[in-house]
Amino acid sequence: MNTNTYYRYMKKLETRAILDKNEDNESRTITGRAIVFDSPSRYIGYTEYIRKSAITQDLIDSSDIIFNYNHDDTRMLARWTRGKGTLDIQLKDDGVYFSFDAPETELGNEVLWHVRHGNLVDCSFAFTLADDEQAMRWFRDENDELCGEVLAIDGLYDMTICSMGAYADTNVSAREFDLEAIKRSLDEAKEVETKQKPSPEYYSEKLATVLKHV
Repeated sequence: MNTNTYYRYMKKLETRAILDKNEDNESRTITGRAIVFDSPSRYIGYTEYIRKSAITQDLIDSSDIIFNYNHDDTRMLARWTRGKGTLDIQLKDDGVYFSFDAPETELGNEVLWHVRHGNLVDCSFAFTLADDEQAMRWFRDENDELCGEVLAIDGLYDMTICSMGAYADTNVSAREFDLEAIKRSLDEAKEVETKQKPSPEYYSEKLATVLKHV
C-alpha cells in the first residue's frame, strides 16, 4: 500500500469581492483552482503533469478534505466531509475548484485580508497515489528532460492557501521518488530499443536486393 503523502503547489488562487445582496459588505468568499489538469508543474526535480483521469467524482465524494493555511490542520478554514461542510469542491474538465466563506475568526479575517490585497496568491494540495504500478508514468520530453504523469490518485487530504515558503514541501516530497533510478531505467529502455531497431544500412541492403529483381 502506498502511504506516501505528496504535496503539490498550484498558483490559481483568487477571491470574489462582491457586494452582498442584503448588506453593503463585501463577500467573504474565497475561490480558486487547487488542482490543474494537464499542465506542467514547476520544476520539482522533474516536471509533473496531473492527468484528468487521476481524479474521479467518486474520489471527491468519498473524501474528507480540510482547507487550511500552510498545510497546518490546526489552522482550518473550511472542510469538505463527503459532500457536506463549509467547503465546496467541484470537479471540472480543467481541474478541481474550491469555494468557501472565510470564517469570522482571527485566522479567517487575516487570510481574507491577505488574499484581497494580493499577498497570498498560491495554493497547494496533499494526495496519495494509488497502490498500482500504473499510477505514475515516467518519460522524457523532446528536450530529454524527465517528466512524470500522475494517472491515479486514491486520496485527497487537504487543500491550502500558502505562502511561497510552502513550496519547499514539494521539493521534499519529490525526493521520495528515486529519480536517478528512474532516469537509468528510461535510458536503459531507450538503449535496448535503439539496439533492436534496424540500422539505415539494413534498409539500404534490403532495397538493393529488391531492385535486383525488378
